[in-house]
Amino acid sequence: MRVDAPRVKSPEQRAAWLAANIASHGLVRSRWGVEPDESGVMGLVSRCAPPAWAAGSVGIADAMMLYDAAFCLRPRLVAEIGTAAGVSACALLLGLHDAGVPLRREDGLTVLHTFDALDRCYFDASRAVGEAIGEMTPDLAHGATVHGGRTAAHAGAALPARSVELAFIDADHRHPMPTGDLLALAPALAPGAWVALHDLALHESSGGREYGPIALFEAWPFEKMRGLRAPNGRPGCANVGLIRLPDRPVVASDVRGALERAWEVRPGTPEARAVERLAA
Repeated sequence: MRVDAPRVKSPEQRAAWLAANIASHGLVRSRWGVEPDESGVMGLVSRCAPPAWAAGSVGIADAMMLYDAAFCLRPRLVAEIGTAAGVSACALLLGLHDAGVPLRREDGLTVLHTFDALDRCYFDASRAVGEAIGEMTPDLAHGATVHGGRTAAHAGAALPARSVELAFIDADHRHPMPTGDLLALAPALAPGAWVALHDLALHESSGGREYGPIALFEAWPFEKMRGLRAPNGRPGCANVGLIRLPDRPVVASDVRGALERAWEVRPGTPEARAVERLAA
């Protein structure tokens, strides 16, 4: 089954959009004292180019934010919740590779583990989740493990405790599901880890629905940063935010502010009960 999704833009369109949002590149780099490299990051237009079938994937401005976070943080283990085609995973792999991070750890684990509740892409069931990784970055694909049919709860249990230094949450956007994903992943998150949240601006184009990412970001009580809007007023890099965990494991009280906002998932559903258990 296929569902409607935005078409992949042409290289010219992607280059123009990346250039328009390049200010966020400097913003992210400055947080970690890393010199910007605008000409280098523009290379993502060709290096992180989705195949034509990967229509439901992150845009080039989002990819730049993920690339820069991975490049600057140089994490030893990365977890992604919500794989889809795997375009965002490619952006992370490119950032890790360019920063000199080994794509295989000494303990045998790949540096990137990406989890998706589905085995097939949500927008095209003929494609396996993560299928684009091998097409887009064949030389780096050995650095990623795709866990199809697995959720944030599986990630939190399967990955080594307190080992994930960078995570990307981009799965169910209904509130409070992103918050639930964070809590489910918490056992694997290192103290002080950074978590990137996608689609902070989704509610602006969905009639106020699917506001889970922005609810978590706005209520987060610790350090956080968000990309800049595009000059034309569109979300641009403001669609991605980064939150930093305190120097201890994250606990339910850290996200109480988000959980107090009206939930979009119906009470009594399996999704709601799972978040309730995590927040108890």
